[in-house]
Amino acid sequence: MIESTTKARNFKAPKDKYVSDDFIVQIEGTPIEDIWACYSEYMIQGVTVYSRAFAANQQALKDYELLKKQNSALQDGLKKAKLYMANKDKKIEDFGKEKDRVDKKIKKLEEQITNLTRNLNNEKEEKKKAYD
Repeated sequence: MIESTTKARNFKAPKDKYVSDDFIVQIEGTPIEDIWACYSEYMIQGVTVYSRAFAANQQALKDYELLKKQNSALQDGLKKAKLYMANKDKKIEDFGKEKDRVDKKIKKLEEQITNLTRNLNNEKEEKKKAYD
């Protein structure tokens, strides 16, 4: 015959058999002190599992908050980078317009130099002809 303390500790009945006749027969001969000892042991195990799950949940929440802050910082950095790039694109566009304006001015000045050189050569030839 199995000792009553061992019977109480090793007994793991499914929930639907808590009130069945087999359950009552197994428990009837067991002293109440052994039943309460087993019950308190299961309660301690349950509290331990619950506290571990609670601690793991708290750590997961801390990790979540940290990731949320990191994501927010990354999003802010991304926005700043986009603004910086838009500013640089605008500067490049402005430099391109300024380059076009300077190229036109250079072309105009080159034409003026060509005209002035031509006029100077014409004046030299006229003076030379007048001198001859």
